[in-house]
Amino acid sequence: MLSMGRGANLPKMGGFNQNAVLDCIRRRPEGVSRTEIAALTGLANQTVSNVTRRLLRDGLIRESGRVLSGPGKPRTLLQLNGASRFSVGVHLDPSVTSVTALNFAGEIVANRLLWSLHEGDPETFLIEIEDTVRRMVMDLRIDEAVLAGVGLAVPGPVDAVRGVVVNPPLLPGWHNVSFRSALAERLGCRVEMEKDVVAAAVGEMWHRPADEGSSFLFVYLGTGIGAGAVIRGQVLRGATDNFGEVGRFRVADSTEALGRSDGSCTIGNLISPARIVAQGRDAGLVGEQGDTVEDRYRAIAGLARAGESRASAILQEAATHLARGVAQLSDVLDLDEVVFGGPWWDPISDIVMPNVAAALTDLAVLTSVRPVTLRTSRHSHDVASVGAAALVLDETFSARPERLVMPGRIAAG
Repeated sequence: MLSMGRGANLPKMGGFNQNAVLDCIRRRPEGVSRTEIAALTGLANQTVSNVTRRLLRDGLIRESGRVLSGPGKPRTLLQLNGASRFSVGVHLDPSVTSVTALNFAGEIVANRLLWSLHEGDPETFLIEIEDTVRRMVMDLRIDEAVLAGVGLAVPGPVDAVRGVVVNPPLLPGWHNVSFRSALAERLGCRVEMEKDVVAAAVGEMWHRPADEGSSFLFVYLGTGIGAGAVIRGQVLRGATDNFGEVGRFRVADSTEALGRSDGSCTIGNLISPARIVAQGRDAGLVGEQGDTVEDRYRAIAGLARAGESRASAILQEAATHLARGVAQLSDVLDLDEVVFGGPWWDPISDIVMPNVAAALTDLAVLTSVRPVTLRTSRHSHDVASVGAAALVLDETFSARPERLVMPGRIAAG
């Protein structure tokens, strides 16, 4: 089960306690009583009563019925009021942009995919994103008063304090783009920004059932590759909020890597969609031109699924390189669950996953003391935009002790 913030029975911690109560209710969509909230959060019954009274008054939660549980009067169950707040998440991948809207209960209420917006300059991209977000809000009939804000998931490296996309390797020309403040100014609302793989880990964490673990490695396969990590319910961000830059991990055999410094033996190159398509083209499996990269990528996966030996060999090689990178990360972080996702993962997941699992047994040192479980994300294609939207809700929900002693991320708007 994900870790949950414990409350504190001190008057000055009212905001923290409210977040603890909200988080407790969110994690039990079937409903939870005040008595149960007190037991789960460690708050006094009177504190829970005061907090829930305010939340009911503000429309953030609702009473959803009563249940009998042993002697005494029936328990009144509390649930989130999903329609009370909404947020929108935007994920910029160099090949596809995903825009997702969540309600206050974390449910996806709208989603849009926009291909290759990045081919224009940052200003053109911002115009397109502004238009997409405005149309989504209009279509959903979301009132400005209940839009909590917009979250951005962007490729790193980032300057999280200033909200700047610094110099993403796969977006030529995007140098020091003040993405967060520019979008906040256009939309006139609060905007949060996070590195894409960190946002993906947030998105996965938000929608995990209570019976799944609270620690996992998230491997994101987009135009490039990245990794996020959650340990005991806390997302790792790093000293500068740039955790997860694994694209330059060297995963080729030593004989292949000998004398190479051009990045050709790194995981980011060896399992990229562009390389898989290039290998398929060189093998005569797909054409040079005509279909999109996505179409040719899916075609190679389809051929491998049908038993075509050359296509199978291409994806087997990619799986081996991926397993080498995952083995290093799972050993270093001591994580026994790996979740895969991203827009380019789904087309190959059923082929690559078994090969990664088989290779990990030999490659990961810690499999000698515990197995490594592999999963595909529930929102694989959109997980980073889901995470970006969740970032906004996270500022309302999450009861983090560090917020009592230091400021959180700085938002624009």
